[in-house]
Amino acid sequence: MTGGEVNLDHPPLPQFRGLSQLIINKCPKLIDLPTFQNVEELQLCESMVKPLKETLDMASSSSSTPLSLLKTVWMVKDCEGYDDGVVTLPSRMCDMPSLEHIKIMGCHNLESLPKEMDRLT
Repeated sequence: MTGGEVNLDHPPLPQFRGLSQLIINKCPKLIDLPTFQNVEELQLCESMVKPLKETLDMASSSSSTPLSLLKTVWMVKDCEGYDDGVVTLPSRMCDMPSLEHIKIMGCHNLESLPKEMDRLT
């Protein structure tokens, strides 16, 4: 689902075309992440990784590329009490040509990184 599409389970998500930085802080129940075409920096602080993973997976079934300008991803601290089962980063992050930096702090559930991420700093 992209920002303008109708989903019967959830209301349409806004697109915020001018948004370049998105900080999601303490949202452990977050279930949808709009595709935000112009976001260059994404920070997930004490929030689930699953919505990011699902947004990136949409790229294979969509003509638009979600988060295609994303340069930096911050992941800070696991969500306490909300284990989404993610122990690796979404492998689709490796397909993002603009991604340059990934910063991970305090994510104790993260066990490994995709080997394709060697190019990132």
